[in-house]
Amino acid sequence: MQMFLLKDNGAYIAPQDLVLFSDADKNTFFKVIWPYLESQISGLLPETLLLDGVENFMTHPIFAFDKKDIILFFEAGNIAPHEKGNIAVRIPYEVMK
Repeated sequence: MQMFLLKDNGAYIAPQDLVLFSDADKNTFFKVIWPYLESQISGLLPETLLLDGVENFMTHPIFAFDKKDIILFFEAGNIAPHEKGNIAVRIPYEVMK
C-alpha cells in the first residue's frame, strides 16, 4: 500500500508529516486503538508481535479519512497473520481527537 497527499502547490506531503508520535503518545495510541483492533479483527497476533505491528504503523502510517472515521491501514502480517491480508481499522474522529 502507498498513500500520498499533495499540497495546493503540488508539493508532496508524507503521512509522517501529518502524524508525529512521541514515546508517550505511543502508549496512549495503543490504548485508544486496542478496543477497535480487538472488535474489528479476529485472530490478532500475540500481544508482543501486535505491539511491533502498531509500532511499525506509527513509524510509517497509512490512513485515510471519510465522513466520520479515520481508517488505519495495516499491511499484511503486521497485526494479524499474513494470510489475512491488509487490514483496515475504523476509528471515529471523536476517539482519535
